[in-house]
Amino acid sequence: MLLLPSTLDNIVAFVKTSAKAKRPRLEICPYGTVTLIAPRRFSARHWQGFLRDNTGWITQTLERIDHHRRQAPQLHTIQPGVIHLPAVGATWHIDYSNQQRRGAIESQIEGGQRLTVRAGDNHEHLKHLNAWVRARAHAVLPTRLREISEQTELRFSRINIRAQKTRWGSCTRSGTISLNQNLLFLSPELADYLMIHELCHTVHMSHSARYWTLVKRFSPDYRLHESRLRHAANQVPLWAAGARQRTAQPGDTVIRLTMPI
Repeated sequence: MLLLPSTLDNIVAFVKTSAKAKRPRLEICPYGTVTLIAPRRFSARHWQGFLRDNTGWITQTLERIDHHRRQAPQLHTIQPGVIHLPAVGATWHIDYSNQQRRGAIESQIEGGQRLTVRAGDNHEHLKHLNAWVRARAHAVLPTRLREISEQTELRFSRINIRAQKTRWGSCTRSGTISLNQNLLFLSPELADYLMIHELCHTVHMSHSARYWTLVKRFSPDYRLHESRLRHAANQVPLWAAGARQRTAQPGDTVIRLTMPI
């Protein structure tokens, strides 16, 4: 398992000027990269002052990321050795190889399953891993949605499997339900609840009182599940969530930060 270095070991800020930015703002990606989006009129003196004024918030955010990294290192790797999909109760041991034939190949091994990822570099590894997760989602999520649809007698017209950045699922007025492929990283109970949530939207599009009454009918603990869903993104590995470690781009200014001890 190839882990990223601690976010607190070597802190730099990328300064990116933008013609659209009306005021400066800070962004910290899940890998701990600090980016200052600044209006073009900002000078180097302004950059330094703005960063200095916000070092407390930067430090706290990076410490929180670093704590999560230590608690769950498997979620912060860019080359996982094991992939566990709780929603389907399955685990794959990952091997990597550099071969001309690219892709991810499943096989059985003693005591489990193996996934061999054949690619040239880490970037290509991630591409094939995400394609494999999408294929697994297509193989299992529609079947489970149909089962819940039969149990609840809530009908839908179509299903899409997507890699949404901010949504676990959605439902259109025509009854098309979209599910996030990363539901596979959630518990079976939480993944099932999300499907109930979307199926109930086939009856009530808004989150009205009648909608929640319908949800409660099929999921009495819906409040608990809603609370867990708000934090469920922390259960998805960064490589599967589409997070990327930022590197310097043309036109960026890179500033090494001196943080308070």
